This record gives sequence, C-alpha cells and structure tokens, in this order.
Amino acid sequence: MRKQNNTLLTGASGFIGGNLRCEYPLSRTVDLTSYADVLNSFLHLEPIDGIIHCAAKHGSNEQMRTCHSDYVSNNLTSDINVLRAARAANIKNVLCISSITAIPPSTSDIFTENDLHNGELNDSIFGYAWSKKATISICRSFQLESDLNYKAVLLGNAYGPGCRFHDKAPVIANLIYQIGNAKKNNFPYVSLYGDGKDVRSFIYVKDLDFIFKDILYDDSFLDPMIVSSLETTTIKSLAFLIADEMSYPGDVIFSGDTNKNVQRMKVARSNTLDIDKYPLTSLKDGIRETISYYNNL
Repeated sequence: MRKQNNTLLTGASGFIGGNLRCEYPLSRTVDLTSYADVLNSFLHLEPIDGIIHCAAKHGSNEQMRTCHSDYVSNNLTSDINVLRAARAANIKNVLCISSITAIPPSTSDIFTENDLHNGELNDSIFGYAWSKKATISICRSFQLESDLNYKAVLLGNAYGPGCRFHDKAPVIANLIYQIGNAKKNNFPYVSLYGDGKDVRSFIYVKDLDFIFKDILYDDSFLDPMIVSSLETTTIKSLAFLIADEMSYPGDVIFSGDTNKNVQRMKVARSNTLDIDKYPLTSLKDGIRETISYYNNL
C-alpha cells in the first residue's frame, strides 16, 4: 500500500481542482505568474511530498478563439514557476494537468499519446492548445536536468459537479443547460446543433482524485499519458440519456447542420495508462450526479 503523502494543490477553486481532496489547497491569492510568490508559499508550508498543478488560464472554445498570446504567456509562466519553485523547495513529485487539445487534430477515429507530434495544432484555439503542449516539454526539461518525477497528463473530456452550465459550455454541461432550459420553459422540443453522430469519451471529475494521486507518486510513469474513460457514446445517445434523466417530456432533435471549420473531436485512448485498473463511475451514474448538482444550483 502506498504511504500517505502530503499533497499540495494549485487551482483548488477551479472545476478540476475543486473536486480533488488534497492536504494543502494553495490559496488563490498566490500569483502563480510571480516566481517569488510561488516559492515563498511553498517554503512556508509543512513538508510537501507532491504537487498536483491544476491551475491554468482556461475558457470556453469561444473565449479561447481570441487572445491566444494571453493563454501562452500566463500558462507557460505559471508552469515554469511552479516547477522551479518545487525544485527549490525540494518537492520531488509534480503532476501537471495538460489537455487532449495539445494533440493535433487527427483523421483517425482514435488518437493516443503517439499522435502528440503528428501535425499542426488547431488554429482556432492555438494559444491554449500550444500552452498545454508546452506543459509536457517543460516537465521533460526538469526530468532531464534534475532527475525529478515531474510529468504531465493529457486530460480528456471531464464533467461533473462544479462545471458551469451555459450554451457555450463543453458538451455535457451544454446539453444539461439546453435541455434543462427547455423543460423549465415548457418548450415542446429542444433543437441541437449537428447530426449527433460524433463519438466521444468522457471522465467523471470526482474519479480524478485517486487517479491523479496514484500517477503523481508512481515514478515509473514519466511520459505524458492520456486520462480518459474507455466508455464511449454518440452525442445523440448522450442527449437522449440526459433528457431521460431530467424527465424532459419534449422531443430532442438535431438540426443536421455542420460546419467544416469546427473541429470534430475524436476518442482519446492511452497507450501508457491502464485506466481499467481504476473503479470509474459509469456515464449514466455520472450524468445523474451532474444533473443533481445542476438542479440544486
């Protein structure tokens, strides 16, 4: 059994960090773009064994289509400062949370870590995607230079309590919002964009707590790895599941409209991480918990 460790968490007020249970959630008042502030905060804590670095500048797809340089400068500066300060404070284990958006768009139905350098990044969200790809290289530089257990995971489509519900939100929060709004206003149907045939995989956010801590303290894992569920669904099946769980009496229809400029996400699979060894929440149960959270807002 792995020993109990003291883990520090950045981004504790965010969607991912807010669902992790760590001994030392770093105050949001600490400016991660200031190396002096980060180092001072690390040195004035109890001895820390590891850091889960979730903090990042992030936004909806629409928001990330502008101000690309802001995402690059903020995220790279924060990542470098956290790793430099961790090394200076003699913290030997750091897990940085990257994203599958760091992997270039693929023509394959399934993409893995092997596709990380195959092609160009999505121009529409280039700044954010490039900053998340750089996270991997920054971790690698510290591994090579200092032989430290600093690494990154490429997180798939996470959902669950704490997400924000609006019409520009990621797909599950978006569908819950639209179907919930239709139910609230007694609309006879809800019309959704596209044909609903895209296949996606998702991961319930609360499952990440034990996955991240296991990866963080296992120094046999140094290469970047995708963290995503093996369970897949079409968008149409997902919409019908949400409508059923929300007891929406109307129809759910798809407009059939498509836009060739919109990236059609594929299914992410890891060649490195055996996700089956973790007791993951089923999509149906996770959707039910997420809807319960939504209804109690």
